[in-house]
Parts: sequence; structure tokens; C-alpha cells
Amino acid sequence: MLSKAEQHLRACVTAKHQLALPSLPQSFPQENIVEEPPSVSMKDG
Repeated sequence: MLSKAEQHLRACVTAKHQLALPSLPQSFPQENIVEEPPSVSMKDG
């Protein structure tokens, strides 16, 4: 059984991981996003 304090700490840690981990996957979507603007500008043009 985890105490409320331990649950809170784990919740904060998981929240930090959720904030930190997306920054890694975002590096891959960002590569796709970098490729997307030219296609968007082509459509606008």
C-alpha cells in the first residue's frame, strides 16, 4: 500500500515523465512538420 504522499510523489514523477517523454517523440513529428510546410506553401501557391 502506498501512502498518499508516495502516491502524490509518483503522480508528480509520472507527470514529469509525461512532459519529458513527449519532447523526445516530438523530435520525430517535428521532422515531419518541417517537411509539411513546403507542401502547404505549395498548396497556397
